[in-house]
Amino acid sequence: MTVTARVRQQVWDREDSCCAVCARPIGSGYYSLQHRRARGMGGSRLPDTNSVTNLVLCCGSATSAGGCHQQIESHPTWADHFGYRVPQGCDPSLVPIWIARVGWQLLNADGSYQPCEDPDYRLTRVLETTQEVFTDMGEVS
Repeated sequence: MTVTARVRQQVWDREDSCCAVCARPIGSGYYSLQHRRARGMGGSRLPDTNSVTNLVLCCGSATSAGGCHQQIESHPTWADHFGYRVPQGCDPSLVPIWIARVGWQLLNADGSYQPCEDPDYRLTRVLETTQEVFTDMGEVS
């Protein structure tokens, strides 16, 4: 099962054509959709695997340096805390995610955001610091 054109467009519109992690405008640059709950380990059989609540727009790819999707794959603990990754068995619509442009959100099935409370303010500050370091290293702009 693949991501439908409708779902891909909903994710693109929800993120306002920007990377969810760093808010970099994607434009015609390289981008990918991050499956918050991985497709592997049986996850691809779940009906919401390719849903708008399980996908976020990221710059770069999972395997190429220089984009946020690769940062998610390379730093799983960080990605788990900020909702870019969701454990198997969890409903992604119930797991808060940090969206750089708008802060902590829940992702709705209609392609909209729902603001939510910061699950841990101290770790959010770590995210902000990490994003600053990635930017300084040229990993994210």
